[in-house]
Amino acid sequence: MSQLLQLTRLQKGLDSEQDPGLVDLNLLVEQTISDQEDFASSKNIIIKLQKQSKPVYVTGDSVSLQPVFHNLIENGIIYSKPDTTVRVSISVKADQCFVTVEDQGLGIPKAEQQRIFERFYRLDTGRSLNKAGTGLGLSIVRAAIQAHKGKITVKSTVNKGSVFKVSLPLRSAVPKRTR
Repeated sequence: MSQLLQLTRLQKGLDSEQDPGLVDLNLLVEQTISDQEDFASSKNIIIKLQKQSKPVYVTGDSVSLQPVFHNLIENGIIYSKPDTTVRVSISVKADQCFVTVEDQGLGIPKAEQQRIFERFYRLDTGRSLNKAGTGLGLSIVRAAIQAHKGKITVKSTVNKGSVFKVSLPLRSAVPKRTR
């Protein structure tokens, strides 16, 4: 039930009464990977991170953004075969930052790639390794990204894996503090 409440809140947008914070995606993604390392290790999967040498700031809410990367990385682990790698990269181009999560998993049929972001949508359970999911995870991911004025795309090939790419507006500088 908490996932459904989270999705509803995100679809309404971020709280406009609250000042948006400053989130360093390098730190947020690093922490998320750290939280997933035991799970990945249990499947003999390595998570490789390629991050930026300087902080990558976006305006937003880390509480809403953390589940985005948690879900994408966790799905990469769940749907990948043992002894593979989930690659996560953070890059910057112009006024956008990109976080890419690439797995070597089951892949998603082309006809279903846009539907995976729908509320309660689940891939054919005959192919799914995770039968306990609610079908809300990727809906929450998309809603959180849209609430932060970003976009998410997926490219996938059956039996080869998937690449999820999140783009968010870059906050170029940390605001100066006044005394």
